[in-house]
Amino acid sequence: MPLENFLKIAQFRINKPQWTAILCRFVQALRMNMVLVNPQGRVIISPRQGERAHFDFGFDLLMNPVFGVNFHRGTHDFLSKFEYDHRFWSYTNLFGFSIYALPVHFESPHPSAYLILGPVLCDRRLDEDALMQMAREWEMDYEHAREMVFNIPAMPQMVMNGVLDLALEILKDMAEIQEEQSEFRGPEYREAVVSRDITQLTQQLLQTIHVDEMLVTFLDVALRLCDVEAGSIMTLDEDKKTLVLKGSRGIEEEKIRDLRITVGQGVAGIAVRENRPFMIDGTEGDYRIQYLLKRDNIKHSIILPLAAKDQVFGVMNLHTEKDNSHLNEHIHDLQYLSQLISIGVS
Repeated sequence: MPLENFLKIAQFRINKPQWTAILCRFVQALRMNMVLVNPQGRVIISPRQGERAHFDFGFDLLMNPVFGVNFHRGTHDFLSKFEYDHRFWSYTNLFGFSIYALPVHFESPHPSAYLILGPVLCDRRLDEDALMQMAREWEMDYEHAREMVFNIPAMPQMVMNGVLDLALEILKDMAEIQEEQSEFRGPEYREAVVSRDITQLTQQLLQTIHVDEMLVTFLDVALRLCDVEAGSIMTLDEDKKTLVLKGSRGIEEEKIRDLRITVGQGVAGIAVRENRPFMIDGTEGDYRIQYLLKRDNIKHSIILPLAAKDQVFGVMNLHTEKDNSHLNEHIHDLQYLSQLISIGVS
């Protein structure tokens, strides 16, 4: 089948209501603008349609051709201005605003669509002189330009890299789950003598596999961001009373292979019960957990509850034996990135 025809079919099969709902949650959680475009760069799904009063975050700037990319018209070479970074494309305009294009694959090695994130300012701020120059060159009212820039997120590049890693994992999972669900609903499957209950259980199993992979990706992102060598992620079992291990790095496997923690017990269990993070320096920490801090070889650690829709579903533990770690400085970055995990889990 010609590539053009295949991409048209793939785009047609994208579940637009599902993707629109997910993008809305992305935007609300991360306060960052996102749209889905076809391979030519033309918008096919925008969570802003009909909801402009609720969020902005640079949407007007992104959709304005003066930014450098025309997402209304689209062209066959819309990525020509972007730089490729092995997993995604990035474009930074004259004034330092960056946007990112993440490929979405659906039953093909060729991208069926791209998720556009941005604009965002990484590792920089726009001063008044640059803002005035931007307003002049783009023929904007200065106050309007200033208000627009004020709503655009600014963050360290390391945090943005974490957002991109997690978004790529979630996009991969969404595409795979949609493909699996479409197989379940195919004619050959409908004709099979299989109960609806078994079908639902199978879909739930597939969903769980994807969530586990995403949690491990989040752990890897957190370790890189905080520059620490060890950590783990645990989630609540079905009874909501016990934490079970989902992934670890830098910890001897025999020590944690069958680890289970009751909610309310141990530092992780208390963090989940209280739904609050704990930052620990050596054997010094919050009075709720002080009596549990006996490992003086661990110099710094963070125990961060993970929640979706205000319901705690797990906990992440990061720790280091380095004396000069700045682990505690990243607590807000970790909480920000955990919003992406909450979207994937829920």
